[in-house]
Amino acid sequence: TSQLYIHEQLPDNSEFIIYNAEGRLMRSGVASATSSRSVNVDDLEVGIYFINIFGKDFSAAAKFVKVE
Repeated sequence: TSQLYIHEQLPDNSEFIIYNAEGRLMRSGVASATSSRSVNVDDLEVGIYFINIFGKDFSAAAKFVKVE
């Protein structure tokens, strides 16, 4: 499976949103400091994506590329 690993320290119950390059919402969910801090992106097509992570007094954004 394809995993996107989040290396930032996350506050508990941080939310994430993944958009494709066209701005379409592809996935959303909750990540926590105690979880593995990874998101399964196996079902996403090859391409460019953006992830926004936010929680209480915390936000981060990054671009990632899904390859075969």
